[in-house]
Amino acid sequence: MIGKAGSAVAPAFLILACAAAGYFIGNGAEAPTDRTFHVVARKYAFDPPIIHVNRGDRITVYLTSLDVTHGFYLEGYDIDAKISPDEKPQFRHPSEGPGFKEVECIQFVADKTGKFRYRCSCTCGFMHPFMMGEMVVAPNHPFAVGLGAAVGLLLAMIMVGAGKTGVGKAGETYA
Repeated sequence: MIGKAGSAVAPAFLILACAAAGYFIGNGAEAPTDRTFHVVARKYAFDPPIIHVNRGDRITVYLTSLDVTHGFYLEGYDIDAKISPDEKPQFRHPSEGPGFKEVECIQFVADKTGKFRYRCSCTCGFMHPFMMGEMVVAPNHPFAVGLGAAVGLLLAMIMVGAGKTGVGKAGETYA
């Protein structure tokens, strides 16, 4: 038989255990990192064709062309660049106007989750409309971990609450 002091310790221990699990799981979430990609454009493809990053990552793209002038337009991020063989990339934000400036690389923060196409924005031949790649931005883990910890804590509290009261055979409530 557990006394009143023992019955108060079990629920407190359960809630503390759930909170500790949430803390340790939360520490496993990835912090935003610097990611560098070398994207090579050639008639009618990008290499790599798919880039995987996490939300919040700082992205650096080094753009190269193997044959003719190609573009690199990243949908959803207001990024447009063009590159010719043996030249540095030209970069612009289309929302800020038509002017390009010479850069070493393209840099931005992947601040939106989802799939975003990058496509050639300079006509490079008859298959130009099919020259596309994809950047996949996965959600970072803290939200999912926090949500899991909150659900675990809620379940623990429900279990503790259910253990304190009950209904007898004749409908009598007891504590």
